[in-house]
Amino acid sequence: MLMVSFSLETLNAQTATLTDDPPLDETPAEGREWGFYPNDEEPSHRNPPSFTWRPQSDVKTYTLQVAGDPDFQQVYYERNDLVMNVHTPPVTFETGESYWRFRYTDNTDNRSRWSQTRKFTIASDAMDFPLPEIHELLERIPDKHPRVFVRPEDMPHLRELAQGELREMYEALVDTADKLISNPQSTDEPPKYPPDLERGSDGWLSDDWREIWWGNRLATLELLDGAATLDIIISSVVMRSMARRPDGFCWRRSNGTRLEQPATYTIPRQECLTFPASAVHILLLMTC
Repeated sequence: MLMVSFSLETLNAQTATLTDDPPLDETPAEGREWGFYPNDEEPSHRNPPSFTWRPQSDVKTYTLQVAGDPDFQQVYYERNDLVMNVHTPPVTFETGESYWRFRYTDNTDNRSRWSQTRKFTIASDAMDFPLPEIHELLERIPDKHPRVFVRPEDMPHLRELAQGELREMYEALVDTADKLISNPQSTDEPPKYPPDLERGSDGWLSDDWREIWWGNRLATLELLDGAATLDIIISSVVMRSMARRPDGFCWRRSNGTRLEQPATYTIPRQECLTFPASAVHILLLMTC
């Protein structure tokens, strides 16, 4: 009898272990951590908002649910294939109050419990800014070149502008490009931290550290300054000459620009044009 009782207790303990949910970490944000978003502290002026939550361990996929009620009887958006802890839906939501939660499936196909329910509000004047699905973005790419930074149907108008009302800007661009080509910037490596410098040591955050830290950034900015100059000019030309959709063609497989900084979703399409290759590419096309 004792043997049977022990066996049953052991079996019950093993069964309980097998059915335990994976742990869900909902520790509040600390320091500079982005934290859980959207929240109820202020209304979202982007529609839909970008969702972020604390990354979990041993994750296979996340599931995100958005509902019109706190009991999730009126779920109107759900994704169960997310591999990152950030997500911007490809559709707009109704304005007003909504609720969201998440859970995850680990690499052994066990599901965590649902997170706590979080309320958020979309302002009535929120800007519609969904992030298109990857397949939609790929479908927009034309079969013929140019097909990334500009489209074939845009080229006649761009060439007209280069010889018309934007001629002065275009000629300034050509002049800037000539100067950059004739006098390229240095690509020498900037100073590096000493090999014995460790985070948190006495030398960390010292004046010498700051000089190297800031010097690296200045060197990078100086190296990219020429390309950035071209980008700004080209962006002005293109932005003024094409009525571009705000949902653009720029994307990240992580479903967000700068990864865990979804606030920058409001400007990622601009950086599709502010890229050195785009300046050279458009310049060549406009002179063809």
